[in-house]
Amino acid sequence: LDERYRLAHLLLQPAVRRDYSMIIIDTPPRMTLGTVNAFVASHYVVVPTILDRVSSEAVVPFLKQVETLRADLDLDLRLAAIVGMMTRTAMLNATEQRYLDQAIS
Repeated sequence: LDERYRLAHLLLQPAVRRDYSMIIIDTPPRMTLGTVNAFVASHYVVVPTILDRVSSEAVVPFLKQVETLRADLDLDLRLAAIVGMMTRTAMLNATEQRYLDQAIS
């Protein structure tokens, strides 16, 4: 069994699928073997980020890596959301919105 598919093999077992309707896997934003395993076993990816210049600029190359992995391994993996973290209000201010828009594009 290819090492990249070990987690998917486990999570696709009938007992796991029967007992869980959703499994959330939290990984660091690096392409480690664990992260690749998580993507192979997933259908959606949520990217949390601080809505500042440095963090939002890091989202773009990370999503390009995810897209390359998706294409290389022919995965059914979609971006569900980019979520702004550590905001101080319910509504994003103009600067935070600009950085979110930058990360999305």
